[in-house]
Amino acid sequence: MKFKFNGESIVLDRDMTIKEYISLLNIDTTGIIVLVDDEILPKEQLDILIKDSCNIEVLKFVCGG
Repeated sequence: MKFKFNGESIVLDRDMTIKEYISLLNIDTTGIIVLVDDEILPKEQLDILIKDSCNIEVLKFVCGG
């Protein structure tokens, strides 16, 4: 399966959920927004399988003063 993650082409040899892939990369899910093919994906739906040729973007918001 081939897809894009934050603009980088990725190839997986097995099915994986978005949540599993984010966890594999050690990305903290606090304060992130996940877009799949330019649609915001609610955090409750991160357990969906990554689809071939999809585009996933993870944005992390940081607050400061």
